[in-house]
Amino acid sequence: MSVSQIEANASASPPIDNKEMMKYPQKRFYRQRAHSNPMSDHDLKYPVSPEEMDWRDLFGPSAEGRPPEFADIGCGYGGLLVKLSQLFPNITMVGMELRVKVADFVQERVKALRAQNHGCYDNICCLRSNAMKNLPNFFHKYQLSKMFFLFPDPHFKKTKHKWRIISTSLLSEYAYVLRPGGRIYTITDVEELHHWMVDHLERFALFRRISDKEYADDPVVPLLFESTEEGQKVTRNCGNKWAALEIENMPEQSSGVDVYESLAPTYSLWVHLAAGAAAGMAEHCVMFPVDSVKTRLQSLCPCPESKCPTPIHGVASMVRREGFWRTFRGVNAVAVGSVPAHALYFTVYEKFKSLLTGNTHGHANTLSYALAGMAATVFHDLVMNPAEVVKQRMQMLYSPYGGSLECVRCVFRNEGIAAFYRSYSTQLFMNVPFQAVHFMCYEYWQEQFNREHKYDPASHLVSGGLAGGLAAAVTNPLDCVKTVLNTQQSPQPVLDKRSLFYLKGSYNGILDAISSIYSTRGFGGFLVGLHARVLYQVPSAALSWSVYELFKYLLGEQSTATSSRSSSISEALPTNASTPFPTSQSAETTTNNDIGRVEQLFANKPSGAFIESRHI
Repeated sequence: MSVSQIEANASASPPIDNKEMMKYPQKRFYRQRAHSNPMSDHDLKYPVSPEEMDWRDLFGPSAEGRPPEFADIGCGYGGLLVKLSQLFPNITMVGMELRVKVADFVQERVKALRAQNHGCYDNICCLRSNAMKNLPNFFHKYQLSKMFFLFPDPHFKKTKHKWRIISTSLLSEYAYVLRPGGRIYTITDVEELHHWMVDHLERFALFRRISDKEYADDPVVPLLFESTEEGQKVTRNCGNKWAALEIENMPEQSSGVDVYESLAPTYSLWVHLAAGAAAGMAEHCVMFPVDSVKTRLQSLCPCPESKCPTPIHGVASMVRREGFWRTFRGVNAVAVGSVPAHALYFTVYEKFKSLLTGNTHGHANTLSYALAGMAATVFHDLVMNPAEVVKQRMQMLYSPYGGSLECVRCVFRNEGIAAFYRSYSTQLFMNVPFQAVHFMCYEYWQEQFNREHKYDPASHLVSGGLAGGLAAAVTNPLDCVKTVLNTQQSPQPVLDKRSLFYLKGSYNGILDAISSIYSTRGFGGFLVGLHARVLYQVPSAALSWSVYELFKYLLGEQSTATSSRSSSISEALPTNASTPFPTSQSAETTTNNDIGRVEQLFANKPSGAFIESRHI
């Protein structure tokens, strides 16, 4: 006899006063509104850790040593659980339902089926819980092999999209509890929700598509359409069913290109320091001749390069008149300063980004990227500003200094230590918006060109170049002010170069420099050197990001080769492993920080997958 016949006979027959038999529950006594607010306080109790979850209370003694392997999230009236129980009699499975009366119905339904069918249906149960909160407190890492999301609440209003059961943050939790090779099944009758789930699963790096053959061979797929009350209702109304996104978590594998970005949280500090130092050297040294032309153009002292039509012509003019190596005067100062400055720069950015977003990849959080970039700028400029002063004075046409060390001695003797930080406030005033725009644009274009967050040299090159060029153009007026403060040269040519040794500071601050630029060149003076600055920043930023990501990838590979990925995750877990997620035993208390910790701790898991959508 089929399950539907058993249920029909049980509901039609009168009550039987027998301890071995129970009357099948009537749905009309358990009706409740279709959906509940998952964000409200439902006064639910959660286990502090999976070890405290005693499944024998739900399954009976047969559950000893057999924790659930399937989870039906939002199980409704339990139709799928009943079908799966027949298909997988030796696998325990749990339905999680938030609505009180519906959960009560499923529990009574299971009891009745067990009473009417001795030895059957002992492998299913229903738990009233909110799966959007504290899911890892119920299940161990890699415990589940299948998760089901059948006809979830679409939450049509845009302001309530954050309540949807498939989201980036929740996928991090699902990826944690889902074992390698496990699968996620979804089905909905709302096309917009279907595309929402597809898009989020495509963007999440831990899943991959499964083949059509795997889809056809999966015995669970046919049960998705008609096993639930909601699915049957859609069929009666001749509605469409957008099924079945089937997600498969990839088996464990050694770290590689596919998990490049997801490995970032486990990188040690020295990886970011070394990668940042290499990136700084590449950025400042390769395009240094163009930067020399830009400095001369922005200085108030007249120079022959101002008559050149393009920055490239300016470099050629310098080479013809002063020799090739003249274009690299001051490069040693910036090379020495850029190593510690950029090591701090990228390290602080990565750490702040991780702190503010809870992860280092895959989440578009514009404000967090901007704030992380600003924090990185403060540390970068603190180290780099003295090197900038020496570099720009060495780049000037009438520079009298024989070398960078001589420049340092003369500036210190004649102007004091404050001269090395005279433009620091201007530098910050310029670089804070510059880096905010720079990092936001870089992360934005990474989302467009490299959604899977793999190590992709082409995307890093293009994203870095576009971000650097746009940020340079926006902040060029402030760069002009900084150059005037650093070089301290007047609009009149200096005939006696040696007199520069005794030159005191000509401009005392930002307002003084702005006034001098305007009185000498007008508003156009703040756009001087724009072409040279953009031409310098585009390849420099592209090269900087490319070198940084390359070294981070190579050094990260080396640093993770000595330890397994599973051990690196366990080391990142709190000392008290039995309480990975703090909860209240009287109410639901999940914060954004908890979700961020899930994403950061478990982002090491390798790529997973999903299939083509199927419209029925």
